[in-house]
Amino acid sequence: MVLSGALDDGVAGLRAIKDAGGVAIVQDPNDAVTPSMPATALAHVPVDHVVPAGGLAQLLLRLVPEVRARPADVTPSTDNPNDDREIRSPDEMPGRPSSLTCPECGGVMWDDGQGDLLRFRCHAGHSYSAESMLELHGDSVETAMWTALRVLEERKHFLDGLADRQRRRGNEYAARGFDRRARGVEQRVDVLRRAIAHGETAADQSEVAS
Repeated sequence: MVLSGALDDGVAGLRAIKDAGGVAIVQDPNDAVTPSMPATALAHVPVDHVVPAGGLAQLLLRLVPEVRARPADVTPSTDNPNDDREIRSPDEMPGRPSSLTCPECGGVMWDDGQGDLLRFRCHAGHSYSAESMLELHGDSVETAMWTALRVLEERKHFLDGLADRQRRRGNEYAARGFDRRARGVEQRVDVLRRAIAHGETAADQSEVAS
């Protein structure tokens, strides 16, 4: 069962359950607070039932006797996204290497999409859906920008300190040189701050619109 939620987590698992003979249930996206996950499930899995949250309990009560009556000799699916946690050699990885790196270990990610359901996996066994990978990649970009901002501000303060030190020693020429370099770094800090602020504003507007 896939309920209200963001991204596309659970879609591959729902398809594996369906392939193994299970019943696939999805909350009606129009009834979900966050419709992304149930909508993606409907796009990639032959779902048996689509119901609003208020109808789930009654549906489950009706399905339990039917599922119990089914034969138990169902062959499990071999396409379970969670059964491949072992470390593999890069030569043994399925699919094609991508330009992305693993958010957990930094290794190369392979595109091991099955049919129209795209997934990424590294040789250490970390696996992500396309939407999850996109979200984590965005987090990495934001983290890198904040790290760059911190380093640049530290450099600016360091250069300002060197300029002050040279002035106290009476070396105005060297002090002006450090000042020029500090102002150059300050300009880059301003550009980066505006870029980060623009990204946060865009994200806030996106959340309000959704």
